Amino acid sequence: MQTRVRRTSLGLGNKELVEENALLMRQLAALEAQVQAKHDANNKLKYESQCLSETIAQMEARQADAAAKHEAMDHVFLEKGTVQQEESKRAAEKLNQAIAELDGETREFDRLTALEGELQQRHAVLQKECDEMTAKHKEELEQMKVDQYNRKRTMDANFDKFLAALDAQGLKLSFALLLEARQPIKACYVLRPFMGTQDISHFQILPTNAMTAARSAAAVRDAFEKAPVLEHVVKIDGMDVHVAGISHIGSPVLKQNQDAFFAVPLPDETLVLGVFDGHGPEVGQLAAHAAKSFFASAFRDPATLNEFLACPESTFRRLFRECHRHLWDRFRAFYTSQGVVVREDHLASSSSTPFLVKRLGRTQPFTLVQGGTTATLAVLHRRQLFIANVGDSAALLAPFSHPMNVHVHTASPSAPTFASHPPDLQHVASNNQALHEDPPRHNGNDAYCLLTGNHAADASSEHRRLLSSSLNCLYDAAHPRDRRVIGETTSRGNYVKNVRREFASLVATTSSSLHDDSLAFTRSLGDFHMHAHGLSFEPDICHVCLDDVAKGTACRLVLATDGVWDVWHYHDAAVFFSPAASVEEDGGAAPEDDAASSSMGSSTSMAVRRFLHATHTKAQTLFGDSADNMTALVVTFSP
Repeated sequence: MQTRVRRTSLGLGNKELVEENALLMRQLAALEAQVQAKHDANNKLKYESQCLSETIAQMEARQADAAAKHEAMDHVFLEKGTVQQEESKRAAEKLNQAIAELDGETREFDRLTALEGELQQRHAVLQKECDEMTAKHKEELEQMKVDQYNRKRTMDANFDKFLAALDAQGLKLSFALLLEARQPIKACYVLRPFMGTQDISHFQILPTNAMTAARSAAAVRDAFEKAPVLEHVVKIDGMDVHVAGISHIGSPVLKQNQDAFFAVPLPDETLVLGVFDGHGPEVGQLAAHAAKSFFASAFRDPATLNEFLACPESTFRRLFRECHRHLWDRFRAFYTSQGVVVREDHLASSSSTPFLVKRLGRTQPFTLVQGGTTATLAVLHRRQLFIANVGDSAALLAPFSHPMNVHVHTASPSAPTFASHPPDLQHVASNNQALHEDPPRHNGNDAYCLLTGNHAADASSEHRRLLSSSLNCLYDAAHPRDRRVIGETTSRGNYVKNVRREFASLVATTSSSLHDDSLAFTRSLGDFHMHAHGLSFEPDICHVCLDDVAKGTACRLVLATDGVWDVWHYHDAAVFFSPAASVEEDGGAAPEDDAASSSMGSSTSMAVRRFLHATHTKAQTLFGDSADNMTALVVTFSP
């Protein structure tokens, strides 16, 4: 630093120079102080700059570390993103595939919906045509009825005139079928001069146009005589046991025979028999044949047979219970095989047993699976005969020489009270008190014993049992002695159901039930909706000992469906199978008290053929085209 020293004249005094020099020195010191301050400030700045550089270096290091970590994280995120992207891609592909399948199903649904609409349109057209045809048919039928009525009135008037003319001459007109040895049946009208004679020489044979009816009657008789018969001949405990069974559809208007039966000889001197009467338009025949197969197969199993011989009642009850469940599976499989939707349903009560409902199409409501079968089983072991039944297929034993003891089996906790037949409709051995209340008549030739329970709504024990159920017992007449003939109906619907003048009765669901249902008897196999309301599959069980045969007296056991028993008085059936039976055929139809007969000496197969032929003749007379299926299984026990 240069300091300019002001030069003064020599004339200045020394004092002034000193002061000026001091001033300069002070200025110099101030300048030096300023220089030192700037130097210190510069050093401070250098230190701060150094610190800042270090801080920057640290920050750069941290930044580099952060960048490295960020790069690592970016790498990880990149890998995860790639995996997620692939998963998202696969999910998107699955979603697109599901959408495509859904579109396909939607198109199929639309196609089916359109097809259903077309079918509904066709159905509507067909229904309209059917309604038109039905209306036209009704009109034609009404006109035919009117014409038939007018013709009948004209014929009746002419016939009355003819009868009046004959009566004036003391003659009587009858229609007869002439049965001559080795000659075809001849149909004719005959004039009987007096009522008592049966000598055809006293008859005046008149020409007739009834040959068609005669040929029809002859064809029916010939069909029964040539009908296939199930036959077995076995030796059991010294007895000759002859078994023969036959079945007939009954009425030609029926589409199927819903009856079934079997007879199975088994080892250890045992014979098992069964008769089944199915009901229900769709599964009735299936029910009868499925039950037949079930019981026949069960008793062929040696374990089942041994169990039965040890404890008959519990075995019978187990088999009936299992057969009832077996029909459930068979019904379900039957409808499923036809593409019908079947499901299980219950009543409002959670404790009720299930039943089956079916639906034909998605737009159709669910309806009941209705149907079932009766079941009457007979097991002969040596001389002990056991019977178990549900329904109205009865078993009759006749004739026998002395009163029989019938033992009822009700030891099981599930056993209901034995349903006795009404005493006024019985005709059995005098001390057969195990089943019946009043002592019946017995004359040795037509003594019989009913070995099955009376499972009808008018049976007192069954009515008491049903009081706690959700079923109504309906009766078509209040008085059992109403003098009405079979098939006669009134505005009240009163009618008797058989020749024994038993009035029809049934059990039916109440008005609160979702489905209307009814049945003519109180116990059955199948009929699951009715069982949910209180019907029972528990059989009535009894047994008798065939000691009569050991004493030299033959007898017969008849198991038959209601199509047979509806046209027979029980004592008439007993007479039919008695050794002294005889027949008087008059006019080609068996009278109510008498029909074609069979003696004990005749073959059992011929006896059952004649019995069913007589049954068919009676049924045609009483019921016409309303005749039921008829099945009879006859067993002859001979010493």
